[in-house]
Amino acid sequence: MADISSHKSQEVERILSRYTHDEQRIILHNLETLAATAQYIGQDFEMKVLLNKPGAGWHWNFEKNEVRVDPETMLKSPLEVSKAIYCHEGFHRRITPKDGVPAAERSEPGLPFLVNSIEDPRIENFGAEAYPAYRPLRDASYRQHAAEASEEATKKLGRAPLHVQAGLEIIHQWFREAEGKRFEVPDTLDPRVRAFVEKALPNAQDAWFRHPTRAEVDWEPEKIALYFGDAYRVIREKIWPEFKKLYEQDQQDQLLDEAMRGLQGEGSGAGAGGGERAKEQSNEPLTEQEARDLLKAAKEGRLEVPEGDPGSARPLDLSKLPPDLQQEISDFVRGLPEETKEALKERADARLKEASEAASSALEGKANHERSSIHGESSPKAEPEKGPAHSEGNQDFSGIDLGELRRHVTIPPEETDKIRDEFQHLLNQDLGLYHNTVREIAPTINQLENDLRAIFHKRRQSHKESGRRSGPSLNVNRFIRERAAGKAAVETRAFEAKTRPLEKDYAVLILVDVSGSMQDKIHHAFAATVACTEAFSPLKIPHAILGFNDLLHKYKGFDEEPVPAAIEKIEGDVSTPAARWNNDGWALKEAVATLRKRPEREKILIVLSDGEPIPSERYAGPEFDLKAIAKGIEEEGRVRLIGLGMGHGTDHVTSFYRNARANIPIEDLPPELSDVIREAIAG
Repeated sequence: MADISSHKSQEVERILSRYTHDEQRIILHNLETLAATAQYIGQDFEMKVLLNKPGAGWHWNFEKNEVRVDPETMLKSPLEVSKAIYCHEGFHRRITPKDGVPAAERSEPGLPFLVNSIEDPRIENFGAEAYPAYRPLRDASYRQHAAEASEEATKKLGRAPLHVQAGLEIIHQWFREAEGKRFEVPDTLDPRVRAFVEKALPNAQDAWFRHPTRAEVDWEPEKIALYFGDAYRVIREKIWPEFKKLYEQDQQDQLLDEAMRGLQGEGSGAGAGGGERAKEQSNEPLTEQEARDLLKAAKEGRLEVPEGDPGSARPLDLSKLPPDLQQEISDFVRGLPEETKEALKERADARLKEASEAASSALEGKANHERSSIHGESSPKAEPEKGPAHSEGNQDFSGIDLGELRRHVTIPPEETDKIRDEFQHLLNQDLGLYHNTVREIAPTINQLENDLRAIFHKRRQSHKESGRRSGPSLNVNRFIRERAAGKAAVETRAFEAKTRPLEKDYAVLILVDVSGSMQDKIHHAFAATVACTEAFSPLKIPHAILGFNDLLHKYKGFDEEPVPAAIEKIEGDVSTPAARWNNDGWALKEAVATLRKRPEREKILIVLSDGEPIPSERYAGPEFDLKAIAKGIEEEGRVRLIGLGMGHGTDHVTSFYRNARANIPIEDLPPELSDVIREAIAG
């Protein structure tokens, strides 16, 4: 044991000797901070933090649930980046099954990158919803992983191939949505990439919201694989066919690239001086003039394309060349001997696959050789380390834990206390009424969103409608049963037709009672409003929020993003002079008139109230009778009307609304609201 301990101590000393005392203190401080991040994110968020060798990258061991952190990253990058990476890998550990993709499909070129392009947003959505304190770190995580993926592909090819651009743009659009912005695909993208992204986004969005809640992960872990399976089916069936076309285009482009590399010869720098200079420039694409010169020399017989690998030859970026030159290169390659083209194709496919896998690994997390990834066992080959540490044998290195590091480096106790105080402050900081409420009821929001997605998504999907006298397809089993029962063929109802999905099918208006009688219940109504808007927004359900007492208050319009400061006024409006009155009937008429103007096919009005009208003199006439107005709306059927009484003392709501629930604690909102919406839609 003494020998092992001594060897470990010597290894720690060797690593630390690369750094000054101040740098050692920064490394220890940052590692202590990462360890404290587990408490910051959530009490059950556990991932052991170890120090890795300098330049060896971040290594995450899936089985042991531990991460080795590169000290170079901690010294050169903001601490927020390290925290974001740490959390991101922890979320992978919680909801990404290690054998999620079927074995027969793991090796399909391009598919791993597509899966990770949507798995990244999926786990980020889980992290932000399950651990609200993580949200401020999301920006750093997104930028770090996207930048690394693009960089890894460019290192291999000298450019980002079309399928990598497309996957990263999917992630970029997810981040816009996470910031509360609308999708907006830039015109600067390659038209082929842009067309793919615009078509794929609805399905990608569907997939990245198919994740478990924190409670499900904790108490029903068997659901983790089911959620991933649902997301993967969307990816495989609805996105992959078009994404594969981009990858195939990349294969064709890479074939031309390999031919132009071949023309440069072994170790050539395309006229740039060869030798060492060629190696320095090996990732810099050929210029238009250089490509024309090479092509001319080949046509004149002064150069030929060898079947061997040209080594450090410079790449070709077709997007930077004019169309006539692109066509000329394509014609040249088409005219090469078949055996040469076959050798080029083999090298092109191998190089493109390597670039795609490198980009995929950057999204999925560093050093995948330490674990089974979602695509199966990764290569056992470790990444080379930078500098002298490379010769120290990283394969057997298990990392340096905090206890060992503290024996070699010390930071003052007050600095350690400062770290703990900082995270305690973050855990308890006042984020404002709206965001504090989100943090307080995060599990409720997650459950409500999942419940509502199950309702709205199902109804938005196209499906086969059977029982028709004619149609494009026949339900053979039903037809046989009909004939067996003696029904004539001409009388059959066994035909089926696929119904069209209803786009933007729903509009929801939340009408909140902010009269004086709601003062002791208003926080329940406010929390329910917050839960609804936080659940409706990611589901892309247009919704508005109005309040009523003697006046009508607008907190959010249908075409507006939620503004916390505006919605927070709900709690204050119960204490204004207008709150003396409760003009339910008048407010209901106004809200229905607003909803009727919406283009959506299904319109839902949710009233949050204690249900007891106290109208002012202006709105006390029989034309404003709440019960009569509610009955008329329900009988007309153009607007689905729902009454919710949040908190105790709201029994009256059931007296006025047919679809109603009363005395609802906030934690019971998801099942209660989901059930009453189902009933309202069915009715």
